[in-house]
Amino acid sequence: MKFLSFLTAACLIATPMAVTAQSIDPAEPESIVNYLSSNGYKALLEEDSEGDPLIRSATGGTNFSIYFYGCNAFHTGCDSLNFSTGFNMENGIPLATLNEWNHRQVVGRAFADEDQDPYLDQYVYAKGGLSIEVFKGILEEWEDALGHFESHIGW
Repeated sequence: MKFLSFLTAACLIATPMAVTAQSIDPAEPESIVNYLSSNGYKALLEEDSEGDPLIRSATGGTNFSIYFYGCNAFHTGCDSLNFSTGFNMENGIPLATLNEWNHRQVVGRAFADEDQDPYLDQYVYAKGGLSIEVFKGILEEWEDALGHFESHIGW
């Protein structure tokens, strides 16, 4: 009986470590780089202008970045991500086109920069990490939204 109790306790203690090994965590940017790289994506870990982690990646021929937010003063311990991409269009895009996107779509927030070039981003709060399966779903939603957005803006 003591052995069974010990075995049960050992399994309960080991379970969180197994979950951590199978997660994506903005506090550990390398976990995202490793996931992306092992699934055929480009994944370059850099720093943004504030010193926080930044991943440069691409899907379907379109470059995108993953910005990290909620980081501490040492630019570590981040708790959220923001997928983002922009399109340099010769004449910009009407705001009505972006407003229509935002009105009809759930995934991906559209906005324009000072030159009226369209951008798409998707914020993800992930303090404590996400399972591989959840991150995979977020990435698939991002890719789907990105493809639809390109069609929506005539890219």
